[in-house]
Amino acid sequence: MNTFGGVEKPVEAAEPRLRRQQKNRASKQYNIIEELRKKILELNKAGKTAGQISRTCNIPSTTVLRDLKWLKEQGFKLNDNSKTYFENNKWYKIIERTNKELDFYGERGIDPTLRKMTYRLIELGVLQKKDYGTFSKKTAEARRGVDSEYAKIIKLPRLPIDCFRDDKRVVIGQTDVDDRPVYPTPAEPPVDPDYYITNAISQLKQAPGDYDGTRQTEGEEGKPCGRWYRQPNYVEIWVESETLRQDLLKFQEGRNVYVAASGGQISTPYMYRNCKRIRDTVVKRRHIKKVVILYFKDYDKAGEYIARNQERGLEWYIHTYFGLKDIEVEFKRIAVTEEQIKKYKLIENPEKKHNVQLEAFLTNDTRLRIFKKILQDAIDAEWAEDIYYNNCPSKKYNYDALGEEEPQDIDPDSVPDDSEDGLTIREKMFKKITEAFYQGWEIAEGYKSNNT
Repeated sequence: MNTFGGVEKPVEAAEPRLRRQQKNRASKQYNIIEELRKKILELNKAGKTAGQISRTCNIPSTTVLRDLKWLKEQGFKLNDNSKTYFENNKWYKIIERTNKELDFYGERGIDPTLRKMTYRLIELGVLQKKDYGTFSKKTAEARRGVDSEYAKIIKLPRLPIDCFRDDKRVVIGQTDVDDRPVYPTPAEPPVDPDYYITNAISQLKQAPGDYDGTRQTEGEEGKPCGRWYRQPNYVEIWVESETLRQDLLKFQEGRNVYVAASGGQISTPYMYRNCKRIRDTVVKRRHIKKVVILYFKDYDKAGEYIARNQERGLEWYIHTYFGLKDIEVEFKRIAVTEEQIKKYKLIENPEKKHNVQLEAFLTNDTRLRIFKKILQDAIDAEWAEDIYYNNCPSKKYNYDALGEEEPQDIDPDSVPDDSEDGLTIREKMFKKITEAFYQGWEIAEGYKSNNT
């Protein structure tokens, strides 16, 4: 028995009320679910991902995914917002900008390294120094199209697979996969005697008619000497970073100076090979009195240590090991200097504090122009312009200055001034050939008598 308000009621009267309560609760719960699904649908249409909907509605992501599946089954058209999410993602935008900045270097004839691009994007405010490691990973994924495990397709813009230069990892050796075999050939028989003599007679008969009397050559124009021909200074560029080697060669713009890169700490074979090349150059050219190394390095403790080590090694090899004591040696630090860092506001290395690398010069057109001028001015300071021009010949051969008569063309159909028979030059040629044949082949007879 149940009571309600002090009145006893039969059990069977309570059942309809319970059913009504359950029905009301079910209806209320249904309305909540309907409202939630309506909200999820609106957020999906607004471009939100499942994770963003989960955080907005404060519900588990599994619930969001379940309701999205139900909505799709009910015929609602849903958006795939995963791509939209990545397009709005920080690294999506950075990779897009990286693609654009490849054109900056391409238009200037520079093959960028990853580090060069990093400096460029820091300069533009796209990257921060702390982003270098992640930038390296993301650009690698963008070049491959898959993650570092080579398993999952990445949702980033694509970069050209070979867009960054890498000079350190090179392959050595050679392959003979294209060396085709060369099979033996038979000996060539001698020329047929009848053909040989018939051809010779024919050429001789045609010779006077073919003669045109023009000068055999017009002579060749004089060419300027090499820029360093007979210069007293022998100059090379040495650089710490291998990635700057090609740039330092290109930025010379025809100044023709070797570039050697140590790639960081030097080795004995590296120093010996460089100094031997210098020795071989100097001993063959007595006009060289001085060796000048224009050195480019990063601004840090390690860079200065490497520079001092190479400077001492250069002097020891040239003066002591190779014994060239009369050759002066100068090791000049051209960049990066403390003054340049302050003057041009060069960016610090994103990986290390108190370190400014040479790549900091390659971030925009202004610094590129400055860097080229620093390089070219350093080379030009060691070059003697007057020696160059004193050793350059004139373009045309000067017959008058050398007391020589310039050769003139001959008209084979003209009669020479000293001619007694009035024959032209061409007619004299025919006559000479005819007389040689008519006289009985004395040369041939003489050959026969000498060989019997």
